[in-house]
Amino acid sequence: MKVYNGTGDDEDVATAISLFRNNIVITGRSFGTENNFDYATVRYKKNNGNQLEVNRYSMNEYTNDLATDVSTKGGTVVVTGYSELIMDNAAGSSYISTVSPGWTSDLESISEIPSGYSLHQNFPNPFNPVTSIQFDLAAVTNVKLTVFDVLGKEVSVLINQQLDAGNHKITFNAEKLASGIYFYKLEAGSFNDIKKMTLVK
Repeated sequence: MKVYNGTGDDEDVATAISLFRNNIVITGRSFGTENNFDYATVRYKKNNGNQLEVNRYSMNEYTNDLATDVSTKGGTVVVTGYSELIMDNAAGSSYISTVSPGWTSDLESISEIPSGYSLHQNFPNPFNPVTSIQFDLAAVTNVKLTVFDVLGKEVSVLINQQLDAGNHKITFNAEKLASGIYFYKLEAGSFNDIKKMTLVK
């Protein structure tokens, strides 16, 4: 069983779930740092339950935002729900809110197959707390993309599956990690490469 504890370290309630390629997407409400609720949408790996990334949404600091449904049709995640104003002079006002975390799949193909294997520098770098990592595969390959801290401790497995040839891109969310230097390692068949990235909060 996997447990998500939001930024407010308080009540978190799931309201909808959907399959998304090789992932499971769960959305709901989560107590935030402003003493109100946010949308919280969490993406997990289907085969092992590892958390891949989290997207939170708040209309503003004066609203409770309650996600009620998630759609993954067309290869894009879309979350909908409603936002309630909690200011004393606007009690009872509510608005429909629909947002997209910007997730498609872990794969983003380009028009031609790369001639070799390569791991690109993450962008942006330094980052806070989200960055994108791209890599090229010249053939169908078993791929593992892992993030380590400076002590060599594994902090996240971003990909661990077979991927098609092409250019691939994945988003890494370091919301729960401390500022500092981290390393990400790509293992693709006999190809291995490691690059450094800096998290600044």
